[in-house]
Amino acid sequence: MIENPISGEQIVVRESGAQTGGQLLSFDLFLPPGGHVPARHVHPVQEERFTVVTGRMRFRLGRHTVLAGPGETVLVAAGTAHWFGNAGAEVAHSRVEVRPALRMLELFEATEAMGRRGRFLGTRLPRLSNLALVLLEFQRELAVPDVPAFLVRVLLIPLAWLGRRRVGARLASPSTDPAARASVHDALDREDAVEGAGDAAALGLVDDPVIGQPAPAGSRLQRRRPEVA
Repeated sequence: MIENPISGEQIVVRESGAQTGGQLLSFDLFLPPGGHVPARHVHPVQEERFTVVTGRMRFRLGRHTVLAGPGETVLVAAGTAHWFGNAGAEVAHSRVEVRPALRMLELFEATEAMGRRGRFLGTRLPRLSNLALVLLEFQRELAVPDVPAFLVRVLLIPLAWLGRRRVGARLASPSTDPAARASVHDALDREDAVEGAGDAAALGLVDDPVIGQPAPAGSRLQRRRPEVA
């Protein structure tokens, strides 16, 4: 199971890209009460299909906020900026299908590891330098909405360089002593971000919304029509 400490997401893979020839990644998604992704985001060339099994999910899609309950399916088209969260008082369970799979599973694993490192104080986001590394590595799977891709790269490359330099400096003299290695990771975890959260907002990455606000981009619903707020 993959657990994202930033969003509260728990992911249990049902079928991986390796099992489907790269066509599909399917997984069970569990969100605790109050759990949600911290920011609107885009999957440039992948579509996501969410089918709610139990609980209630809220999606920000286009100019609408969509509530989906058990048996309802929400399709997020490729290139659509979206946000989602648990809209109920119990754990929300959805079955999610991503087409094509690409490296989405690796992205989930990377964000889990990133989420266990330091974060911006007072936000759900990790350090910008760590986030930059992930965004540059997984450009086909994840993008920042409403900002041209070339501009995002221009802004992220220096941050990613700083992240590599910081980690490289700490790990330049690896030790065979497990306690020494552990202390390196502890130091990384304790290190406070020096960048301001306003930098993330400038990139459009901070979006910890009051549930119910509209968001840009569009999607469509399938099967029983969910409630539209």
